[in-house]
Amino acid sequence: MSINMNKRGNLLSLLVCFAMLTTSWSAMMDFEQNPSDNIAPELEQESPRMDTNVGTVISFNTTWTAANSPYYLNSPVSVQQGVRLTINPGVQIFANTTNSTIIVHGEIHSLGTTTNPVFIGVNPSIGWTTTSGYWNGIRGATPNQGSESLLMRNTTISGPTCYWYTPGQSSTGGSYILDLRYFFRNNADIIIDNTTIKNGKNVIATTYSSNFNDYTITNLTFDNISHINFESGSNWGWNPRTSHWRDQVTVIRSGVYLDNAIYFSTASNYGHNYTSVFNGWKYIQSDVVIRGSSIWQATTTTHPAWIGGTFTDSSLKLRGESGWTGPLILRNSTFNSTGSPSSTTWQYSQYASQRGSAYIIADSGSYGKWTVANNSFDMTNGWTGIDYTYQNNRMSAPYNWWGSNNRTTIDGLIEDINDNNGGNWVNYCPFWTTSAMNVLTSNCTRTRVDFTSPANGSSQVGYNLTINYTHLMVSIGDWYLDNNSLETFNISNNSITLIGLTMGWHQLCAQVSGVGNQQGNYCISFQMTPFFPDVEITWPTASHAIPTTQTSEMIYYTSSNITSGYWTLDGINIGALVINGASVQITGLQYGNNSICIVGLGLSNLVDSACINIWRDYPPVVVVINSPADGSTIYGQNAVISYSTANVTSANWLLDGMDVGAVQLNQSSHTFPILPWGTHTICIRPFGLDGQHFDVCTSFTMVAPPLDVQITSPANGSAVPADQVTIGYIINNATEGNWTLNGISVNSVTLWNQQMVILNLQIESNIICIEAYGENNQHQSACITIIGHNLDSDSDGVPDHSDNCSDTPVGTIVTLDGCTDPTSDIDQDGVPDLNDTCPDTSNSEIADVNGCGPSQRDSDNDGVSDADDACNNTAPGAAIDANGCADSQTDSDGDGTFDDVDAFPQDPTQTTDSDGDGFGDDINGNNPDFFPTDVTQWHDFDRDGWGDNLQGNDPDECPTIAGVENGVPGKGCPAPPDDNNNTTPPDDNNTIPDDNNNTIPDDNTTIPNSNNTDDNNTNQTDDNGQQTSSGGQFKYMQVATIVGIFMVILIATIAILRLRKKGDEDEHLLDEYNEQEQTFTDLQNDIPKQEEPSSRQSSGLDTQNTEYEWQEHPVGTGHWYYRSHGEEEWTYYEQ
Repeated sequence: MSINMNKRGNLLSLLVCFAMLTTSWSAMMDFEQNPSDNIAPELEQESPRMDTNVGTVISFNTTWTAANSPYYLNSPVSVQQGVRLTINPGVQIFANTTNSTIIVHGEIHSLGTTTNPVFIGVNPSIGWTTTSGYWNGIRGATPNQGSESLLMRNTTISGPTCYWYTPGQSSTGGSYILDLRYFFRNNADIIIDNTTIKNGKNVIATTYSSNFNDYTITNLTFDNISHINFESGSNWGWNPRTSHWRDQVTVIRSGVYLDNAIYFSTASNYGHNYTSVFNGWKYIQSDVVIRGSSIWQATTTTHPAWIGGTFTDSSLKLRGESGWTGPLILRNSTFNSTGSPSSTTWQYSQYASQRGSAYIIADSGSYGKWTVANNSFDMTNGWTGIDYTYQNNRMSAPYNWWGSNNRTTIDGLIEDINDNNGGNWVNYCPFWTTSAMNVLTSNCTRTRVDFTSPANGSSQVGYNLTINYTHLMVSIGDWYLDNNSLETFNISNNSITLIGLTMGWHQLCAQVSGVGNQQGNYCISFQMTPFFPDVEITWPTASHAIPTTQTSEMIYYTSSNITSGYWTLDGINIGALVINGASVQITGLQYGNNSICIVGLGLSNLVDSACINIWRDYPPVVVVINSPADGSTIYGQNAVISYSTANVTSANWLLDGMDVGAVQLNQSSHTFPILPWGTHTICIRPFGLDGQHFDVCTSFTMVAPPLDVQITSPANGSAVPADQVTIGYIINNATEGNWTLNGISVNSVTLWNQQMVILNLQIESNIICIEAYGENNQHQSACITIIGHNLDSDSDGVPDHSDNCSDTPVGTIVTLDGCTDPTSDIDQDGVPDLNDTCPDTSNSEIADVNGCGPSQRDSDNDGVSDADDACNNTAPGAAIDANGCADSQTDSDGDGTFDDVDAFPQDPTQTTDSDGDGFGDDINGNNPDFFPTDVTQWHDFDRDGWGDNLQGNDPDECPTIAGVENGVPGKGCPAPPDDNNNTTPPDDNNTIPDDNNNTIPDDNTTIPNSNNTDDNNTNQTDDNGQQTSSGGQFKYMQVATIVGIFMVILIATIAILRLRKKGDEDEHLLDEYNEQEQTFTDLQNDIPKQEEPSSRQSSGLDTQNTEYEWQEHPVGTGHWYYRSHGEEEWTYYEQ
C-alpha cells in the first residue's frame, strides 16, 4: 500500500510540475506576443551595464549615460510627447538596422562636450552597402509637446562612412539623417552648437510652424550630405526672433538647396537689417542652388534683397521667379579653388550634374532677375566666372574682381551671347582691376554684329543682294565691300542692300566701335551668279504618308539649268539625278519620317535643292492588360498582372503614378508583391518605334482574404469524460491565431492542422474559443461550450467526480450522490436492489426473499444453477462439466466406474491399469495388459510368457515363436534340438501366470469409497456389513501411509523406466500422469466414512475428536464434506 501511495504521490508531483511549467510557458508566450503590453517604465537613471539595446518607446524622462554606452538602435525609437531624452557626454549611439531612427514627439537634449562629444550614427561593426542603405536618423514628429524640443551640443550625427548615395541610383534604408521640421513647433526653442551632420542622403531644415519661439545655431557643419534642403526662409526671420544662422554654417562636399534664401522686409517687424539669415555660409567642394522665390515687400535700390557666402571649389546655380520685382543680388561673396572643377566634383552631391567650369550658373530658371556684384573670383585651375544661358534678359555683373584686369581675358571667363551659348549678354562693366577691389575701369563693353541672311559662303543669282544682320553695343562704324569703304554703319538699321554687284565672290565687312573704344570687324562672304540651277519635286506633296507595309514611293520632279545632281534620303546620297528624267522610285523608306531631297548642281558650283517628307506609318502599338479587370478586387497583397503587347520597343510599369521599372516584353505576367491594402492603379507606358504612347491602366483594390474560422467537432454543449477534448477546426486565410479556455490563452493556433487537444478542462462548463487574425488585422472567433470531467463509469447519470458509488448496475435508480435509491428494483421482482442478491431475475420467475428465481439459485455453488445442474451436491472446488457434475459424479463410458477412478473413462471394457503402462488389466478388454504388474511389458504375441518389448523386463528374443527360457538363440526361443533332433517342450516354469497371480489383492477394508456410491447416495459397507470405528480409522491411516510410500517409490521407478524407453515418449508421460492421479484417487478411496448423521442430528454432528476435517456447505443445507488433514480435495459424505 505504501508503494502505491508513493507512486500516486510521485504522479501528483509530476502533474503539479507540469502545470507550473505550462503556466510559465503560457505567460512567456503572452509576454512575447504582446510586447506593447510588456514595456516597463524606464527609470531616470539606468543601472550600469556594458551596453544597452534600446526599446521601441521612451515613455518617461530618460538619461543615457556613458556608463551604459554604447546604445544600440534595432528599430524605430519613439520619444513620447512631453518626455525628454537626455544624452550625457561621451555617449555613443549605434544604429543596427536601416529602419533605426529616433522619432521625437517630446524633447531630445544631446549634451556633449568638446572633450566628451556625443556620437549618433551607424554601428561601425556592420557592413553598410548599397543594398543595406542608410539608417533613418533623427526627426521631429507630430503630435508633439515640449518647449525645448532640440538641444544639441558637441554632437556628431553620421551615416555609414563606407557607402554613400550616388544621385540617380536606387537605394534602400533611410532617407533623412536629420529632419528638423517638427522640432520647430509652437513656442519651442532650438539650440544647435558645435555639431556635425555627415555621411547622409538628406537633411531637411524646413520650419513647419511660424510660431516657434526662437533658435540659436552656431558652428554647424554639414559634411558629405547628398541633399540639404533649407526652406521657408520667411519663418527663420520672423519677428520677434533675433537669432540667425549668418556666418555659422559650413557645408562640405554636399548638395545644398536654399529656398526663400533672401527673404526680408522693410517693415520694422521683419528684418535682420534686410540680410538673409543664410548669409555668410561657407561652401567647400559643394554644389549650391539659391532661389529667390517670394518676398513680403518690394525691394529697392537702397534696400535690395541680397545674399553672400564663401565658395571654395563649389558651383552655384542662381534661380528666381518670373514675378520677382526689384533688386536681387549676389554680393560680398568669395569664389576660390584648390583644384579643377572636375577634380573637385563630389559625385554624391545631388546637384553634381549642374557643375561645369563656371562658378556661377544662371540658366532659364534664373529668369534674368539676378545681379552679381561686389564679388571676388579666383580664376585658377580651369574655373570660369559665369555661364549665362537665359535668352530674354541681360545680366548685370558690375563691381566684381574677375582675377584679371584684361577685358579680353574677362570675356573668356564669361559665357554669354558673345560665345553663341544660346543666352543673352552679361554686362560686367565697370569691374575692379585689383584684388583689393579699389580701382574701377569701364574698358569692358564688347561689340557684336551677327549676319542672319544670306548664309555665309552662299551663292546668289543676279546683281542685287539684301544682307540682314543684328548688332550689340555698337556706337559707330563703317561698311566695307571687298575692302572698299561703302557707307557708315547705321545702328538704327538691321539690313543693308547692295546694288550692281558683279558676278563672282564678294566680302562685306562692318568695322565698328563701342563704349570704351573697343573695336570689332565682322564680315560675310557670298557669290553672285547669272544662272541658278532649279529643281522641283512635283509629287508627292511636301508631307506625304504611306502605310506601314509600304517601303518605297514613286517621286515625280522637274529640273533646269543643272549640269548634274543626286538624290538623298535622310541626308545620305542614294543615287544620281537623271537630268532629263521626270520620275524615280525611292526605296528603303523607314518607319516614321523620311526626308527625300533632289539636289541640282549648276554653273559656278551653284546648287539648288528641293525636299519633301514621306511619313511611313509605324506599326500599331498594342498593349492589353488582360487581368485583373479594371475595378476588380484582389485578395491578398500580391497583384499578378497578365498582359500582352505588340509592336512595343520598350515599356515601363507605373504603380500609382510612380515609375517602378521596365516591362519585360518577352513575358506575359508580372507580380507586384506586398502592395498596401486599398486601391491601386497599375499602368503600362509603352514606347514604339515612334516614341511614347498612351498609358494602358487597370485599377483594383487589394483586400485581405476573408477569414474563415469554424469549429467542426465536437458539437456545442458536448460532454467529455476527462479533462481534455480534441477540437476539430477549419481556419483559412489567417496569419495567426490563439486558443482560449474560459477566457485564458492556452495555445497558439496551428494554421496547417485541423485538430487541437485542449487540456485542463474544469468540471462542468468550459468555453473554448479560437481567435484568428488576418493579413489586415481582421479578427474572427468561434467558440463552443464543452462539459468537462463528465465520465460516468456506471452510466447512472451521475458523473464520477460526484458519484460516491461508481459501480452501480446499469438501470439502477440512484440518488444525487450516485448510490442506489432505496426504491430501486431493476428486475421488478419485488425485492429492492439494496437487498437483491440476483438483480436480474426474469419476469417469468418468482424470486425468493433474496431476490433470486429458480434459474438463479445454485445450491452447491458450482456455477451452474439448480435448474440446469444435474449434480446439485458437487463438492466445493471440484471441476465440473457443462451439466454441473464433477468426475466423481460422472461415468462417461457407462462401465459402472466413475471417471475419477476409471483409468479408461472412455473405454467400457477397461477400468484399471495396475502398472500404469496404458494397457488395461482386463485380459478380455480392449488393449489388454498381459503383464499387469510390470510397467515395462504388456504384449506377448506368441503367448510364451515373455514380453515382446525388447527394452522391458525379461524380453522375448523370439517374440513371434513360442519358446522356452533357455531357447536358442535366447529366452523365449525354441528349445535347442536333441541328438535325435527333437525339441524339448516347455516346462512348467514357462507357463503363463494365471489370473490369480496377476491380480492385485482386494483390500477387504471398511473405508467408504465415494466412487462406489450410486446415484441415490446410498451407503455402502464392507463385506461384513459393518462400518469401521475410530480405532479402525487409525489402523487404516497407517495402511494408507504405507501404501502412499510404496506408490511414491513405484512412481519414481516408472519415471526412470520411462526415460529409458524409446518412442512414444509423450504418450508414456501422459500414462505416468494418469498413474499418479489414479494412485491419489485410490488413496482417497481408502479413507473410511464416518457414521451417517441423521437428518435430525446434522446440526449436532460431533467433529471435535475426528482425524478428518468436516464442512457443511452451504451452511444449513445438511450437505457435509470431509478430507484428511493436509489434503486439498473434499469428499462428499454420502448419507
